[in-house]
Amino acid sequence: MTLIHDLILHLSSLGEEMTDEDQAAIVTLKKYLKGNTGACATRGTLLTMIATMAADQNNAQIQLPKQSKNINLRTLNLYALVFSYLRHLWEHETSLIPDTSAVTTLGEPFIPTATPYSHVVVNGIRYGAATAHRGAGCRYAYIHGRQPVQIDYIFHIAHSRNDPSMRPLETTCAVVRPFVADNYLPVMPWDLRSIDLGIDVWYSECLGARTIVDVRAFSGHFALATVDYRELKLWVSMSFVM
Repeated sequence: MTLIHDLILHLSSLGEEMTDEDQAAIVTLKKYLKGNTGACATRGTLLTMIATMAADQNNAQIQLPKQSKNINLRTLNLYALVFSYLRHLWEHETSLIPDTSAVTTLGEPFIPTATPYSHVVVNGIRYGAATAHRGAGCRYAYIHGRQPVQIDYIFHIAHSRNDPSMRPLETTCAVVRPFVADNYLPVMPWDLRSIDLGIDVWYSECLGARTIVDVRAFSGHFALATVDYRELKLWVSMSFVM
């Protein structure tokens, strides 16, 4: 309760820098202090509990900030990656073809535009893009359980159909790079325990190839520390929930 009270005071002190999201967070936190917690009060850690409560009250799984400026994915060298992801995602809805295809090619050309966002709120938890100032602070996240990644971009993409009577296909996705590990990493003391403590080791500052996931694949945040081990510099990720 003291932590929540301190958080309210901190948010309230932002003054002109306070956003609509900060004000909404203050309202939610005050409701919790008054005992209006609902069923979600028993789930997860303090931060997860508060975030889940907000999501339950807002009845929204995905929330995006207000933004309307589209960009061309080719300027970010992401067209091929995004096209491959969407062609598989929507294969039962349509047959996507590159926008550079010949006119006689069967299918629906994918126009390389998308709306980028600095962050997204999924189930009450905020995830940010490393390439945006407002998102860099929460750019590390778990996906699909406990695979840590760095989030590079967050996009909302809408594809207009050839048949104007059909609704556009839409998705909110993220370009991520996974943390890297292999069999040559040292065995740590917690690896020898019979209980999984939710602690994993990775090569520091080393990220895998970019891939794309639906933002609903995000499964939480973790604490991250950098440690020196002999001649190696390692990242240690610590799950908030075992």
